[in-house]
Amino acid sequence: MKTLILSFCLVLTLGLAACTGLVMPDPIASATDADCATPFDADRDYFPHQSAATHAAGFDLTYFPHYKVLEVHAPWPGAETGETYLLVQCGAPVPTAYPEAHVIEVPIRSAIFLSSTYLPHLELLEAWPVLVGVDSEWTVYSEEVHRRIADGTVQTVGEGGTIDVEQVLLLEPDLVMTYSLGNPDYDIHPALRAVDQTVLLNGEFLEPHPLGRAEWLKVTAALLNREEQANAYFDDVVAEYETLRELTAALEEKPEVFLNTPWEGVWYMAGGESFMATLLRDAGADYLWSDHASPSPLWLDFEVVYARAKDADVWLYTGQFGDLDALRAADSRFAEFGAFQQGQVYNNDRRLAPAGANDSWEGAVVRPHRVLADLIAILHPHLLPDHEFVYHRRLE
Repeated sequence: MKTLILSFCLVLTLGLAACTGLVMPDPIASATDADCATPFDADRDYFPHQSAATHAAGFDLTYFPHYKVLEVHAPWPGAETGETYLLVQCGAPVPTAYPEAHVIEVPIRSAIFLSSTYLPHLELLEAWPVLVGVDSEWTVYSEEVHRRIADGTVQTVGEGGTIDVEQVLLLEPDLVMTYSLGNPDYDIHPALRAVDQTVLLNGEFLEPHPLGRAEWLKVTAALLNREEQANAYFDDVVAEYETLRELTAALEEKPEVFLNTPWEGVWYMAGGESFMATLLRDAGADYLWSDHASPSPLWLDFEVVYARAKDADVWLYTGQFGDLDALRAADSRFAEFGAFQQGQVYNNDRRLAPAGANDSWEGAVVRPHRVLADLIAILHPHLLPDHEFVYHRRLE
């Protein structure tokens, strides 16, 4: 998970190691020489299955017989220009009409993922062997990735600006998928590109809709030529999400909701056009900061939150505070909120790895329908009376 964003996630709810004994993993089983365009057939369509962005605002895919054009519109917050990637079938010629594009041969056989939010893509596409590196072990929830780190088939390469470029090169990945904050003190992609490492900037964390975030699965699928699997999965997620959303569409009574706890003196509140605000709206909530017409979070004082949310019905996402006593001990004023007094305080920490990584910031990104079901069960339990919570729990 993104190191800088991680600290925000807990309150926002907004996603050279020693090489002695280095184990080089086998390439992905399906990406063999037989899959390449050798010999190249100019009359063949190498991509019978195609994907298109239907909910994501941050990327587009265009298909040609032997290559795909991936446009990432917002590779970092506030970016004024996007990036273009040519995904060229292995063994086929590289088109010359895109001189500024980054060229990636597909299907990729090995990759380093520098955010844990990309890891569920490999699970859903049954492509674990492609993974050769992650940023750090403590940010990962997936048991499969921990197993692969333990047996040496996946290496850790560092976080943020501390990424070990030499270690990355030793692993010889076809691709490093990462993100950019638009901060030269933190972003690693310039250093990687300076040594000719192929990098793809993933803008999933900037998506304002939960289905848009999940749809970046299609980008990973395009790199693996596994669009058929990605399309089928995403279509099912959309159908389930929309079915759940319809349950709350006609509700007149909507509980007032606020989010998070202060972090280093600042109470971050999700913007009214963020993916979290969308989830709350679709779950039938009256989110108290929905009038903030921006996907960016607000930075608030305690007094501002208290004035608006003191009598709110539900308090979600208490971050590091796992029970009511811990909340009260941190600040006695927390106990004055109506949601606290009514026992309507919830956190999204039901699924934690032993080292603390939270699956709400990993697997949940591609399962927004399950997050939505949890929220509906919290806000309107009569609509889902038999629901079993996946990511959320009520604080005792």
